[in-house]
Amino acid sequence: ALRVISVERGYDPQDFLLVSFGGAGGLHACDLARGLGIRHVLIPPGASTLSAFGMLTADVVKDYIKTVMLPGTTDYETLVARLEEPARHGWQEMEAEGVAPDHIHLIRELDIRYAGQSYELTVPMTPDFIAGFHAAHNRAYGASDLAAPLEIVNLRLRTVGSVNRPPLCRSSTADTNVSTAILDHRAVVLAEGQSQVPLYSGDALSHGHAISGPAVIIQQNTTVFLESSDRAVVDEYANLVVTVHRDQG
Repeated sequence: ALRVISVERGYDPQDFLLVSFGGAGGLHACDLARGLGIRHVLIPPGASTLSAFGMLTADVVKDYIKTVMLPGTTDYETLVARLEEPARHGWQEMEAEGVAPDHIHLIRELDIRYAGQSYELTVPMTPDFIAGFHAAHNRAYGASDLAAPLEIVNLRLRTVGSVNRPPLCRSSTADTNVSTAILDHRAVVLAEGQSQVPLYSGDALSHGHAISGPAVIIQQNTTVFLESSDRAVVDEYANLVVTVHRDQG
């Protein structure tokens, strides 16, 4: 799944940080990152309920799509005019949701492809959308043909109602002695054999604490596993930022 949303879309996973969420995410995130060469993993507090938090703080979004099948030579003004009615409808729906007019934003995009292709790419609808498509195609597939005719398949309109998000609390740096957060030592079977591994209380960790693997961090709603040579640091928002060890062999 990680390859589908990265490598297969033309992105190098090593350029990104992996965010872990879900109750079981912390057990597997570092190993998954290691498999794709990702250097850093971020595990937020309340990781198992991160999706619910995101739902409650997400913008109100409505998408509209209009199939047009137009040549790529169609001018920008004509394309914008084709979306006037969806734009009015989207604006009205946002107001019906209680979104203030100054919090409503319209995003126009189009699905475009080389004539004869079976799949299209979505690019921003700008006066320079043709150049944008060639760049997107080159990024996704490693090639582009500036002389080939283009075909516009769909026009897209996204109406976004931005919401006021709660502030995230920041903490000051605490005593960096992390040994006070150790609950116990338990035998854990690792790739290199059985080892006594410290168990840390996630609630006792604070900004500035650093933990080197192998280690297990126990939080109220999830468990985080650090393999040998992985290193986690608690940032000012109580996130665990893990530097993943990569096997040089």
